[in-house]
This record gives sequence, C-alpha cells and structure tokens, in this order.
Amino acid sequence: MAWDTLRAMSASVSDSSSVPAWRKALLVGFLIGNRLLLLIVGYVALSFFAEHLTAGTWRALPDNPWLDGWLRWDAGWYHNIATQGYDRVIVPGQQSNTAFFPLLPSLTKGLSLLIGQVAWSGLIVSQLACLIASFMLFRLVRDRFGFAIAERTLLLLYCFPYSLYLSSFHTEPLFLCLVVCAFYYAERRHFLKSALFAAAASATRNVGVLLSIGLAISYLESIEFTPSRLDARALFLLLCPIGLFIHMIYLWQHCGTPWQFVLSQAAPGWAGGALLQPSDSVPLLGVMGRLFGHPQLFLFVIPSVVLLWWARSKLTLSYLVWALLTLLISMSSPNSLGRFVTVLFPVFVAAALLPLSRRSFALCTSVLTILLVIQTFRQALGMWVAG
Repeated sequence: MAWDTLRAMSASVSDSSSVPAWRKALLVGFLIGNRLLLLIVGYVALSFFAEHLTAGTWRALPDNPWLDGWLRWDAGWYHNIATQGYDRVIVPGQQSNTAFFPLLPSLTKGLSLLIGQVAWSGLIVSQLACLIASFMLFRLVRDRFGFAIAERTLLLLYCFPYSLYLSSFHTEPLFLCLVVCAFYYAERRHFLKSALFAAAASATRNVGVLLSIGLAISYLESIEFTPSRLDARALFLLLCPIGLFIHMIYLWQHCGTPWQFVLSQAAPGWAGGALLQPSDSVPLLGVMGRLFGHPQLFLFVIPSVVLLWWARSKLTLSYLVWALLTLLISMSSPNSLGRFVTVLFPVFVAAALLPLSRRSFALCTSVLTILLVIQTFRQALGMWVAG
C-alpha cells in the first residue's frame, strides 16, 4: 500500500503530459516557497519579538526559533502522550490527555525511537503527511477536473489562513493525508485500501469515524445504488471505524469507560465544556445559542456550505455528505473551526471551481497569504489562532 501511494505521487506529475514543464515546476516552487515563508515568519517572531510571547506558552524547543513556533497548544498534549502515555488518573472536571486520539502520538513515539527527539519526530511526521496529502489531493482532483482545478485547489489550500496547521505538530496534516488517500482509492474501487486508510483516520480524530459514511456512499456510487450489484467488497467498509473501536477498548481497560475521550473533551476550557455545561447567559437557546453566537459560523460554516451547495452538481455525493457531516460535528468546537475547515478538501475543490479570472484569483490568494502570515506570526508567539 505504501508503494502504491508513492507510485501515485510520482505519476501525479508525469501523467499531465499536456501541461508545460515550467507550469508544474512553478506550482511545486510556489508550494515550497509558501512553507519556507511561514518558516521565516515563525523565526522572525521568536527572534525579534520574543518579549511578546504569551505568558505560560508551552515550548518544546525554546532554543530553536526556527521550529519552536510550530509546537503550540495541542502539540503539547500530543508530545505528552508520546513521552508519558495516557493519563492513568482522571480527575473529573480537569483537562486530560485522554481527550486526544492515539495515531499521531504513536507515530511520533515510533519515530522518536529512531532519532531520539519527540518534538522533532512530531514535526517530521507532520511534514511527511502534508507532502503525501498534497500529492494525492492533486492527483485526486486532477483526474476528475484537470490540471488547472487541481492547481488552484492546492494554491487555495496552502494560502488558507489556517493552513499553518498543515506544517505544525497537530493532527491536520495526518488526517488530511488519510482522508484524501481513502477517497482516492475508493474512486478507483480499491475498497480494502480505502477502508484501511479510513480506519487509521478514525484513530486520528473523533470525526474520523464519519469517513465510514462517505466511503459507504462512494461504494454505492460505484454500483450505481443498485442493490442487486452488492458484492463482497462492501464488507471491507466494516473496517473503517476499527481504529476508533480499538481506542475505545483501550480506554475501557485503561480508564474504566470507552467514552473517556468524550468526557475529557467536556472539561472546562475546552470546546466540549463550553457546549455541554449549563450556562446562565443562554438559558433558552442552549447549545444552538452558543453556536450561533460565534462569528466563526459566518466566517467558516456558512461560506463552506454555500461553496459546497454551489458545486453540488460537480462534486460527488460522497464528498458532499462527508464534508457536511464533518463540518456539522466540528461546529461543537467553534473556536477551532478555522483549522478544522483546513481538512475539508471538497470545500477547496469547490472554491477552485469558481469561475474567477487569473487576476481575481491572484488577488484572492494574495489576501489569503497576508492573513496566513499574520496568523503564523501570532501562533509562534503563543496566541490562539485556530478559529
């Protein structure tokens, strides 16, 4: 499976024979330059504006201004799991690392056994995942819509103000990689490979289990929703949520309840706590009142839904259902919607399909890049920029 993925990555460039080589090189150069720009921004922030670092900011590499800015917020929890494992003593009402899923810290732990540094390992895993996700997303979109739309999709994704998380020690790059690979193989009717990637995604984030629904629809699309054409490949889809189930069994044995990740996410100060605990400020509206009281609804949710609706006739039903369900569940964490939208690749495909002139598209990506630079600067200084 790894060989198939690498082979697909190399084919993503060579198959576009009608596209000039300079245009392919320009795209690759832009994507590399985009990440290098952010690396420099993080360095400048920590080298020349360190006095503005938010008090109490967790720092894994305080002596390395090039990399320290990419280890913020949840990175500390994943670093903690990779070094110490999951908490054995859970105090009700207090934050715990059991709120986080195991695949990213497990891969980080495994790599750290080879190179001897957990923080570096986490960043390496993220960079590799981002690289594979980019190649596979390009191929996925190019095969359906052509080079130009695939090119625009990657440009929009990399310029998105919260795409900085694709290079940081968070689950976004790994999750995006697994989701794209799952859909890539599903569209090629390799449902066993697709289900295995989905299983890994379900062990990466809580919304990963929703990929089961998207791939089930993809399978039904492959048989044109004809019950008489059902075959044994449908059984492979049962593997999709196995990553979640294994983690729940571990939590059951380790903490006494398979739902510990849900309970931990409801701790005060986290999204679950904000939504699940009672509040005197919105006694009648409850959860919906809390959601609609956030400006992120208008910044991320409504534009995403509008884009998906506009492109509904061009995107597959599996893309639409998966993206909308994931967006709906992600609304339970309104303060993190910016980075959560980053993994919703159908939204970026829909945006790439907009009939914008080259000048308008260049203006759009320029504005987005400016915002991305600002957010990267703020993130390096320990400010909250997830949504």
